[in-house]
Amino acid sequence: MFKHALIQEAASDLLLAANRQKLHRRVAEVLVAEFPELTERQPELVAHHYAAGDSPESSLDYWQRAGERALERAANVEAIAHLERAQALTVTCMQAGDARNERELQIQHRLAPAYMAIKGWASLEVEQACRRALELSGDRGDFGSLWGLWTNYFLRGRLREALHVGRQVMQLAADVGSLLEANHRTNTMVMAHHAVGYSHFYRGEFQAAHDIAEAGLRLKLVGSAGVFDLESEIEMVRMFQFSSSAALRIMLGCSLWMLGLPDKGAEIADSAVELTRELEHYPSEAYALASTLLLRYYQHDIEGAKRTTDRLLNLAQQESFEIWSPFALMFRGWVLVEDGDEEGIMLTRRGLAEWRATGSHLNETIVVAMLAASLVKVGRVAEALVIIGDEIVDAGQREELQFAPELYRLRGEIMLEQGLGLEGEASLERGWQLAREQGARMLELRALTSLCRLWAATGRRELAVSSLDGLYAEFTEGFSTPDLQAARELLDELRSGRATIHARQN
Repeated sequence: MFKHALIQEAASDLLLAANRQKLHRRVAEVLVAEFPELTERQPELVAHHYAAGDSPESSLDYWQRAGERALERAANVEAIAHLERAQALTVTCMQAGDARNERELQIQHRLAPAYMAIKGWASLEVEQACRRALELSGDRGDFGSLWGLWTNYFLRGRLREALHVGRQVMQLAADVGSLLEANHRTNTMVMAHHAVGYSHFYRGEFQAAHDIAEAGLRLKLVGSAGVFDLESEIEMVRMFQFSSSAALRIMLGCSLWMLGLPDKGAEIADSAVELTRELEHYPSEAYALASTLLLRYYQHDIEGAKRTTDRLLNLAQQESFEIWSPFALMFRGWVLVEDGDEEGIMLTRRGLAEWRATGSHLNETIVVAMLAASLVKVGRVAEALVIIGDEIVDAGQREELQFAPELYRLRGEIMLEQGLGLEGEASLERGWQLAREQGARMLELRALTSLCRLWAATGRRELAVSSLDGLYAEFTEGFSTPDLQAARELLDELRSGRATIHARQN
């Protein structure tokens, strides 16, 4: 029939292609009908055969199932691949209308938490998924997508918008609570407390953050003995790829540190990492490890930071967490400088650049303070002064003020070393005053310790002794921490007449 060799070959290929499609469809049908357990475990296998068999509607169903199955295992890279295939098929094989919109909404709801875990909350992918889901849900009140949008604003350092959206999340959680099952109702309220509380914390509103964290954590206690509800937390991490209870423990711990209870704060923050390991959920563990690095820096805990960055770097590489390797590198650089390796400065700068490349700007205040202290340690004082000055302006615009008192203190110390006495004292006083306004007792103690050293050296010893002694006496714990030890040593020096100006960069 087909005499020309090329025509024969083409015809043969067409026949083979048609046969292959039939074969793939038949394999998919047999898998579904005869091997239900295999189909349940590996829906991507069925999806592949339906796709190769030119059955897009059926392959859509199974790609979505495969993505959901991967999410249950926290296999987020795999989940994204499957769900993106399903998402593409909604456009090509479904007619426009309510059914397609509802299917796409389901997929966007599952894509967003996977993107959060892998790409980071500040990523464009998270913003697009959440905004599209909110658009598709209309006025039905889409809690998960609104919460996801909060994470996007928050990690980008847009704290005014984050607080506004966080309050919307809290209101929505209250509005829809009566429509939800008990576990889901509790989880939405806990996540809402997470959103509002963290927005307050990074704005330097520590008492508000503390109170919200405590209230959120109380929601997870069940029974007369107040036992933590682990089962509902497992449900939360399956749905959102994140443990808000772990986040609240860290926020409570960091707030307690700021408010002058460093021992209690460290104990509670460390319990967050333990919770994520009990949950066996790597995205939540990575977040908890990264967040406890802040506390390691507050405490000047070099060995603790080294162990934490080791684990976080390994976990980020193992699970392809794009956001956490840069975060770990920033703190690993600080550890190296403290151990005498100047190359750590380059590592911190690299980590900061890669962190910003994810769209994230949150925590820049503490990282710049850390970098500036490292620069001073190796004698690059002028460079440190420039980056601190720039960050004071940038942090004010972002309203990220949780570590702003320390920026002013460090700038004051550097100015004093450069012989700029009036400017240095003014910066120290600004840091002290800001810490007092925030109720940040530990940062207040740091700033006052620096000020009192200056006052003693400039003929104001009595003022220095009375001021520092009064604040130190208010502490009830944390006496083995570097900050309280430094204050105690300075008081002893002041009373013995041995006090000298000595910049403390930690």
